[in-house]
Amino acid sequence: MSIYHYTDLHGLLGIVSKSELWATNIYFLNDRLEFRHGLKCYLNALAFYRDRVTPELRGKVTEFINLMQDVSVLPFYSISFSKVGDQLSQWRGYGKENGVCIEFDEDYLHAALKDCGYYIQRGEVDYLGENNHEEIWKVIERFSPIEHLELAFTDGNRNANVHRAMLLRGLVAFIKHEGFSEEREYRFVFTSKDNAPAVNFRVTHNGYIPYVIFKAKEKLPIKSVCIGPVKEKEQIKKGIRFLLDSSGYQHVAVNFSNVPYRG
Repeated sequence: MSIYHYTDLHGLLGIVSKSELWATNIYFLNDRLEFRHGLKCYLNALAFYRDRVTPELRGKVTEFINLMQDVSVLPFYSISFSKVGDQLSQWRGYGKENGVCIEFDEDYLHAALKDCGYYIQRGEVDYLGENNHEEIWKVIERFSPIEHLELAFTDGNRNANVHRAMLLRGLVAFIKHEGFSEEREYRFVFTSKDNAPAVNFRVTHNGYIPYVIFKAKEKLPIKSVCIGPVKEKEQIKKGIRFLLDSSGYQHVAVNFSNVPYRG
């Protein structure tokens, strides 16, 4: 399966020349509301399907979720992809910044990053409203079935924190507001193990953004590079072709966007 990562020429340079991908802390992504949106969705579904869990378990889960809504940062880091290549809404986001779309093989990318020192959870993002209870419950079952939920809140269970982390990852990272559905986002979400790579920081107009660098041991499974709507497209293509060939990616195709967008 192909997944697509939209970036600019600076991002492409680091990905190709260093075999690196950057994952941003989930709390510092562009959608400021998404951190809490999934938690609210879950609380609403839990109240709606009251008969699916015991009152005691529902009380423990509700207390935990309410507590997490007040936490400023969670140790989850995300790399965003799209299920769609050459997408108008993505090119609009880059404007005149020489955007490119990198096509990856999803399975091979997971294999390239699996020894990174982080737990990896990957999948499509679900775009749901807070009262879309049935679909929300399906997402919950995907990431934290009832039997896991019970283990997460069983006193004395040594793996309780692992199960709680699985629940939080599903709620925070894989549920977004339905207004963003055009993105067709696919995510790799990373949760740290004991020997995880160090956290880095970059500066933007919104302040410091924490991120983690994941470096593959071998070349990344890049299938193609699509150049967004730009003016000097032939010159940019020559430079990208030179970069790819010089970095051992001679097999990677370079093509132009078919979207009639002037930026």
